[in-house]
Amino acid sequence: MADKTLKASIQVDMDAKGVAKGVAATNRELDKLNRTARSAARAANITAGIDMLQMGMGMIQTAFSAVEKRMSELAALSNKYSPEAMNASIQAELDRYRADTRIGQALAPGAIERSRADAEMAAGEAARIEANASNVNAGMGATKRFSNNLMSALNIVLETGAGLIATNEARLRGDFGRAAELSAGTDAMAGELFNATNYTYAPGTGSARGMPYDEAGMMRRQTEAMEKLARGAGN
Repeated sequence: MADKTLKASIQVDMDAKGVAKGVAATNRELDKLNRTARSAARAANITAGIDMLQMGMGMIQTAFSAVEKRMSELAALSNKYSPEAMNASIQAELDRYRADTRIGQALAPGAIERSRADAEMAAGEAARIEANASNVNAGMGATKRFSNNLMSALNIVLETGAGLIATNEARLRGDFGRAAELSAGTDAMAGELFNATNYTYAPGTGSARGMPYDEAGMMRRQTEAMEKLARGAGN
């Protein structure tokens, strides 16, 4: 048992200035936190208010559009069957025509400048095309050939992929005879990637290296393509 006569004493040395500074700094940080929280709350409230306002405006616009549409329908009936409304409508059209005429006459110089700007742009374009006609003509043909060849190759790949799916389907259902038949047809379809008749190319002579109709590299590319298709099909 502890000796009841035993006494313990704790001596604490404090720097009064340091404690005061620490308390003050803590209070400042808490005040900043409170201000941040209040600002965030206000921002959230403002955002929510804007969203509600936009929603309300949208509903008002929708309702007003429906009302305006109905009023236009009724006004059309009145303009059709009421002589007074018909005359008022005709007079309004005449007034609008006179107003448009005044606007057109007042803004004629600006319209003339716009027309001149379009004409100058067209003349500049014509001069540029004439100066570069050879390259532009070649580019037009090359671009179309590239687009056609790319689409043709893509279609062949898609058609071959469909054949592979059919082949695997037959194999999975145990119809190996049909699978072998489809597989042979798929091989032929893949070979169309290297058939020159499926592509269009520039007239004249030149190297076909790297092109689908490059006879020298046909077998190598065909083998690579078939191996890739087989890997894709899980064979």
